[in-house]
Amino acid sequence: MSAPVHEKPVGVSSIELFFDLVFVFVITQVTQLVEHAHGAMDFLRALLVLVPIWWMYAGYAWLTNNVRVTWQMRLVLIAAMAGFLVMALAIPEVLGAGALTFGLSYLFVVVLHLGAFALKGQGAAAKAIFGVAPFNLGASALLIGAASAGRWTWWSYFDREDRRAADKLVAAEPEQRSHMGLLGYWYAHLALIAGIILIAAGIRQLLEGHPGMELLAGGMALFMLGDVFFRWVMGMRPIAVRSFGAAVALVLGFLGTRWGAQAALAAITALAIAVIAVEQRLESRRA
Repeated sequence: MSAPVHEKPVGVSSIELFFDLVFVFVITQVTQLVEHAHGAMDFLRALLVLVPIWWMYAGYAWLTNNVRVTWQMRLVLIAAMAGFLVMALAIPEVLGAGALTFGLSYLFVVVLHLGAFALKGQGAAAKAIFGVAPFNLGASALLIGAASAGRWTWWSYFDREDRRAADKLVAAEPEQRSHMGLLGYWYAHLALIAGIILIAAGIRQLLEGHPGMELLAGGMALFMLGDVFFRWVMGMRPIAVRSFGAAVALVLGFLGTRWGAQAALAAITALAIAVIAVEQRLESRRA
């Protein structure tokens, strides 16, 4: 009678252990968000940052369990660690300046994971990953879209416009200055703030899976129209580009009622970027 054959247990490679250490560093960065939390919403935001990170860490654990760690996979894991490190460095400012960096690095990690499975994956797991891929890519698009929408909308005003308006106000006659202050800094800014609120509400609705394109597009149109009025009152140009941008936003709101969250955020973000790019080009030509 032959002795029973025992399979050799599968060990964990050193590169996988190093990957785990990088993930631990990412988690320590998330704790900074918790340490500076001042209410339930801050804790919720920290949780929303943790969830996608944990999801992709589990995805890489799934990958290394399915694919033998060859030299090619070592390169994949090293590249993934670089992506996770960039995410970690962006986490302390993930609700502000680091939001876009976080979203782009997350997209890098997702695409790398999908590519590794496509090239080296085996069996049912390799097929299953393509069912999860739209969710992973969609999450990346939402992170980038949300970051970009907020970033480009504030940049469209605070890059130079506030300083230009202040100079115009100081140079105006006293009676004209009062008129400019009332119309420009009261009525126009009310429209700007209302537009930002609608944009934020639209993004939130889309992230929660509800229809929000009307709010998002309407908020962008109101923001741009408010800025057009502000520029007109303060005697600043150009105003035609933003007027056209507001009209396009309204059209997008009408056409995009059935769009998914990714398409809606991408469309509005692209519009904001295009408006700013065209205006900067016009200003550079004048200079």
